[in-house]
Formats: sequence, structure tokens, C-alpha cells
Amino acid sequence: MRSFFIIIQFFLLFMLGANLQAKVIVANQVIEGDFHDTITGPGILGLVFYDSDSKTLTLNNVSISGPEQTDTSDYYYFRAIYVENSDITIRLIGENTISSFSGIYLRNSKCSFVGNGTLTINVPHLYGIMLSHCDTLSFKGCSVVINSGDEGNLQWPGLYVYVSTATQPHPDDPDNNCQVFIDSAALTIHSPVCMRNVVGMHLRGSRIVTPEGAYFDSDRMTVVDPDGNVCSDLTILPSTLGVSDNSQKKWTAWGSPSGIQIENVEVGDHICIYTTAGQIIHAKRTDQSSLCLPVRCGVYIVNVGKHSVKVIVP
Repeated sequence: MRSFFIIIQFFLLFMLGANLQAKVIVANQVIEGDFHDTITGPGILGLVFYDSDSKTLTLNNVSISGPEQTDTSDYYYFRAIYVENSDITIRLIGENTISSFSGIYLRNSKCSFVGNGTLTINVPHLYGIMLSHCDTLSFKGCSVVINSGDEGNLQWPGLYVYVSTATQPHPDDPDNNCQVFIDSAALTIHSPVCMRNVVGMHLRGSRIVTPEGAYFDSDRMTVVDPDGNVCSDLTILPSTLGVSDNSQKKWTAWGSPSGIQIENVEVGDHICIYTTAGQIIHAKRTDQSSLCLPVRCGVYIVNVGKHSVKVIVP
């Protein structure tokens, strides 16, 4: 009997592996097997190189183009970049552009954008980056710009995590655990909705600069401005989160056992409190000139307008 169960377990593992076949597609060019070469084909200009051992896709001054609009379902076929069942690193060198009806689709795959280059994704009708059953998306050291979505079409955010709904069940019925990490990188999104269904956004050496005072709302799973409106234009830039030139600063901040005390701010000022790792823990528009924000013991960066100071809370 025990041998029977062992055979069943091996059979299930085998079937699971068969159903999770890795797939990488660039501009409809399917990359299969042991591949260590450049990718060429219609819609690809510049150097695109894929290494299957390291699972790294390098874009070196690349332009990937496809249909900008269509009245048929052809856009489901065209994939600027499509990755399924394979963790992947996308290395950016120089200036790279995607201009097509749909952008980057990641399915059951972790993805890391790295390098010191840029990537601009222009998709006027659909999503910029779509994730399905993915738990990690990271940006490190690079710059990514997403221009996406019809004006007013809230269905297609710039960064979209697809999850099951009562009317549209996902075939894999995934649990959404998607975390986005932005590490000393720049991410700019111009879309009717900047992102949707993101479980967590973590800033490390980067900060939100537009809209001023915006922050990630874990309940709504997106970035909102200080008034609680979902952001359409979002700009995150690298920052050492150091102390700025405060010669013109009129307000003061210091740490106390009660939290962070702030005095002499102007009513309507945007106040952000960051950890030294770049995580926003408070973001609000003040309605008073003096306030105390409760935080745990530690070191924090207090930002009001264009000025920042480091505060130690005992």
C-alpha cells in the first residue's frame, strides 16, 4: 500500500511539472530549450539576448513594436514580452522601448528588472505590465516608464495584477500575494489608474515624488494621494533619503517617547515619514501647525515639501 502511494505521488509531481512548462516569448518569437543567443524577427530592432541558464533577457538599446490597435482578438496573440512558469531577470542597457497594443505579461513567474538602462512601455489601450499568479516584481537600479490605458478606462492600469472574480474566474484560481519592490530605481506610470491589486509596495532607496504626499494604501491595493484619490500619474525616483538643504526650512521635527513631534508646519503641507529603508509609514496633509505622529523607536526621515530631516525616536 505504501508503495502505491509513493507511485501516486511521483505521478502527480510528474504531471505538475508537465503542466508547468516554461515559456518565454519576445515579439511573438517563442524561445525554447537551451537558448544562448540573440533574438531576431519582425518588430525587433536592437540587441535582444536570452540566456536560458541564468534566465536573463537582456535588452540593449532595443525597440519592440507590434500592432498599436486592432478590431480583432489578434492582440491576444501578440506579446511584446510574455513569460510563463519561469522566473526571469530583464537586464536593461541603454534606452529601450516597447510600443504595441499590449505590453509585458508575466504568468506564474517572478521578474526582476535590473541594470542602469531605461525601458519605456507605450501601450495606448491595455496594461503596461500584467501579472497573473506572480508573487514578486522588482526594479533595481533601472528606470521604467509606463504609458498605458485609454483615457478613463479603469480596467487597464499601468501595473495590473489579475485575480479571480465571481464573474471571471482565473483558470488556476491563484491566491494573490504580489509584492512590488523598488530598490534605488525609478518607476513612472501615466495611466487612468497607476496600479491595481498589488498586495504590497516596498521602497528601498527610492521615494514617491509625484503626487506630493502620495502613499501606498494596502487596503485599496494601490497608490493614493493625500486626499485618498487613486493616482493616475505616479513618479518614484531613487533617493538616498538623506537630509536636504534646510537653510530655508521653517518647521522643526524631533523624536520623543510619544513619537515624532513636528512644529511650525503650514496648514495644507504634505508630511511623509519614511523608514531608512524607504518604506512610507505616515503620509498626510496636515490641518494644523503642530502634531505628533506615533512611531516605534528607531531612525526616520521626516519630509515636508522640499525639505527632509533625520529624526531619532528614543
